[in-house]
Amino acid sequence: MNNLAWFLATCNDPAIRDGASAINLAEKAVAATNRKEPNYLDTLAAAWAEAGQFAKAVTIQKEAMAVLRDGESREDYASRLKLYESNKPYRVSE
Repeated sequence: MNNLAWFLATCNDPAIRDGASAINLAEKAVAATNRKEPNYLDTLAAAWAEAGQFAKAVTIQKEAMAVLRDGESREDYASRLKLYESNKPYRVSE
């Protein structure tokens, strides 16, 4: 679920991106892990950003950063947070 949600939220091809479907899938993944899996929260934030809901994306990205485990890279999460704070969605580069 999470991988498909990430793909739908961040794909460079606008014909593939589908924020609403990405949100739906990511919400299910986040709920299944009781909001404790930072990668799933990161995906949910990307999905909300794709849907143009940047305030929600910022809140959830901060939540993801708060549950990162020791040793996990904060830089990628922080760079996406800056995008969302600038009202920009994240796109995976090819």
